[in-house]
Amino acid sequence: MYIKTLLYKMIAMKKLHGILAIIIFLFCQCSGPRDGGSTVDAGKIEDPKKLLKTADNLFSRGSYYTAIDYYLRVCELDSGNVYANHQLAEVYYLSRDYANAEGWYIESYTMDPAAYPLDLYMYAKMIKMNGKYDESIKQFERFTKEYKERDKRVYKKLVDNEILGCKFAKEALLDPKKVKLRHLGNTINCAYSDLAPVPMGDTALIYASLRADSVIIKGSNGNFKVTLYKAKKRNNIWVGDGELEGPFNDKKKHTSNGAFSPDSARFYFVRCVEDKAQKMTCSIYLSEFVDNVWQDAEELGSTVNMPGFTSTYPTVGTNKKGLEVLYFVSNRPNGVGGLDIWYVVRDKRTKKFGQAFNARKTINTPADEVTPFYDNENKQLYFSSDGLPGMGGYDVFVTTGMLKKWSVPENLGYPVNSSVDEMYYILREDRETGFIVSNRPGGIALKSETCCDDIYSFRWFNVIRFAIEGIVLDQDDSTRVPMEGSDVSLMLIDSETGEEVFMKSDTTRTERDNIFFFTLGKEMRIKLLAAKKGWLTGSTMASTVGLESSDTLSAIIYIRKITEKAYKIKNIFYDFDSKELREESLPNLDSMVTVLNDNPLIIVEISSHTDSRGSADYNLNLSQKRAESVVKYLAKQGISLERMQPKGYGKSALIKDCSGIAGCPTDESGDCPCHQANRRTEFKIIGELDAPLEYDEDYYDDSDDGDDEE
Repeated sequence: MYIKTLLYKMIAMKKLHGILAIIIFLFCQCSGPRDGGSTVDAGKIEDPKKLLKTADNLFSRGSYYTAIDYYLRVCELDSGNVYANHQLAEVYYLSRDYANAEGWYIESYTMDPAAYPLDLYMYAKMIKMNGKYDESIKQFERFTKEYKERDKRVYKKLVDNEILGCKFAKEALLDPKKVKLRHLGNTINCAYSDLAPVPMGDTALIYASLRADSVIIKGSNGNFKVTLYKAKKRNNIWVGDGELEGPFNDKKKHTSNGAFSPDSARFYFVRCVEDKAQKMTCSIYLSEFVDNVWQDAEELGSTVNMPGFTSTYPTVGTNKKGLEVLYFVSNRPNGVGGLDIWYVVRDKRTKKFGQAFNARKTINTPADEVTPFYDNENKQLYFSSDGLPGMGGYDVFVTTGMLKKWSVPENLGYPVNSSVDEMYYILREDRETGFIVSNRPGGIALKSETCCDDIYSFRWFNVIRFAIEGIVLDQDDSTRVPMEGSDVSLMLIDSETGEEVFMKSDTTRTERDNIFFFTLGKEMRIKLLAAKKGWLTGSTMASTVGLESSDTLSAIIYIRKITEKAYKIKNIFYDFDSKELREESLPNLDSMVTVLNDNPLIIVEISSHTDSRGSADYNLNLSQKRAESVVKYLAKQGISLERMQPKGYGKSALIKDCSGIAGCPTDESGDCPCHQANRRTEFKIIGELDAPLEYDEDYYDDSDDGDDEE
């Protein structure tokens, strides 16, 4: 279990990341005193105990900037106070002043290693977030040697992950990606955090901001709320254009994190409220565009907004059936840990959302995953994580897939990512430009140079584009006329796991010469499947791996009409007088698994045959058991039993008469090729389903995630 990672120091980390992700990045960290502030100058107080009590009170309420002043005064008056040194490191970290946090963590640890042993871990982490990767590796390794607590093994995993990130960062800095980031300027970005960019075409932008130019002291200088704004592009410069009109902003709540549906007819966004205990909870709302007017926003139901938990960061795509899928982030129970990415499917008829499912451990980690953006055209999910190996803080990753099936996430590298936080990576329609939010040095800072998030635009250069087009042919038709009405699916083959992940589909049609067409990405291995009612699915492979210039690939997929003909499964071996499959039979049965997976509608008879020797009854019984052993194996590979019918034929359906062949014994004294040919396993298609029998994972979670456990 990962519970031990949530000890004191990790609780502090989660406090930052939880607030950072749940609310709207940096409102709590940069907002100054949340209890109304202190009107007393810390420098005028001489009593360390009184100062420390005030500092702890400010710290507990999230008044980090003011708490710093009080902890500094304590350390000035009582330099040997280990607790004050430790708290000062904590509060600098929580206010995202990594440079100062680095110094105070090692100061605290050096003073008394036994008091706060995790301060060395945090020191190594701060060094990493300050971009000193070699030194960070050294200090992480030192921590592993010196840390002796009961949860040492848990932290060993965390350290290994951090070191992987450091090594990746060093390589990324030596091989920067061909992308340029540009700060949007001070008409959009302000001293506080600016976030959640949502492009509207080429010249308009929605974003969220906390508009203030000085430290906000709650109750004394205004009731500030995060609000949605709009911007326009004029002379190639983004210019702020006031608050977003419509039924979106609420003066009593923080409003942020917008996303349009694929058809732009619905706008999802988030409102956050704070209770008396200062717990911030966020919920997702929806407004629909009807008769050229955005309708009043409605809070989504409990399947999305689970009572007592946060739901935020909506992004929208479609599934294989074209139904709208809402991906979002939540800290609800039964996740992988921290903040996870979840999804729900919207019923087109009822307009209601079904049950929420976790997007699983391929992308979710025990830490936090936030700010997802789904590119529905290419079925790619961009998201930020602090649990995958990265350059520091939140890094942006990309994965291909949908629902629960994803390729292994890929780090977007430098300079998209840096040693601090990068979030809200979002593409525009050209997929060469977009926006990202970062607290990297060089933005507009309220306090430290890494305190606050700003919005940047980006542009990728020398973009290589790939596509594949082709036709579907009848394998038995020599005229080679491309077939109409074939459904072609594009499957991505994960380079690490070999798993096939559905990306998109197309249908061959006469108006375009029965050609299918897909756009592809770089370094992709793909499988194309062509399906048609009454035909066996055909497939072919293609790849863009190693290609260094834009190109359109060509492909031909052959399919065969379903007949009553039986197809032999080659090289299925049994020991003499045994029903058990031999090990060398399994690869050929795996090819049968592929056939059945590629043809989810067919129902097959799995038949087993013996040679002519032995009694009819004995052979019939043995062949039935052998057919059942094949079905049992295929079922273990995930093929529904309802699609397979085992049938033993004994020696009743010989394909060769061996009685007159020299060298073929009539007893059990030997063997011959003729007898071997008769001992065979075959499959025959005996029917078709109207729809696949497998559970539709849009609505039904058929796994307990047991296969994901370490």
